[in-house]
Amino acid sequence: TIIDGGDLNITPFNIHEAIKQMYEQLLEKYKISKNIIIMGGDHTISYPSLKAINKKFGKVALIHFDSHFDTWDEYFGEKCTHGTPFKRALEEDLIDVDHSMHVGIHGSINDYSDIENDEKLGFKTIFTQEIDEIGIKKTIEKIKNRVKDKNVYISIDIDVFDPSFAPGTGTPEPGGLYSREMFQILKGIQGLNIIGGDVVEVSPSYDNGNITSQLAANVIYELLCLL
Repeated sequence: TIIDGGDLNITPFNIHEAIKQMYEQLLEKYKISKNIIIMGGDHTISYPSLKAINKKFGKVALIHFDSHFDTWDEYFGEKCTHGTPFKRALEEDLIDVDHSMHVGIHGSINDYSDIENDEKLGFKTIFTQEIDEIGIKKTIEKIKNRVKDKNVYISIDIDVFDPSFAPGTGTPEPGGLYSREMFQILKGIQGLNIIGGDVVEVSPSYDNGNITSQLAANVIYELLCLL
């Protein structure tokens, strides 16, 4: 049984209050829902989502599809932004980082220390260049070997796709995944203990052809099938 849970009622004017409101409303939804897939919204929403997940399932493994790590300590001086959600989640011990992984990273970085700092946090990464080299089957194997039998939360930033497939996002990064590659990966990780997830950073106003929303809807369908 699948139910459209509607929109969360959050303030657009105070990000810290919005995070609190989202967390509290998700807690209420988890009282009547076994699993939830959230449609974003920028990537900040993964932080309160993981807080709510923690109350129901405890610490979870994270499969994070994105162009960027999103593990900065701060962004323009702010601690809670779309570039910092997983650093905040790690600080609160919401993520089992020893079984977590970034997939599809290919965006530009400020400095090589971005990569080094993420490694120090404990994440493993499959860059898009590596997917080209090892292929989809080996990529799926690496994800499964990393996650093992842990409860898994899947977070998909739409900018993990090449902008030719998903131009409607705030930080498009050329050189991303093809839609077919993503669907192969998602179908290939069947059997993992997936308990929820999100699809974020879809901004239809940046896309005059609506192809980004169409792609996001199909990605959400695949996540529902995995559940």
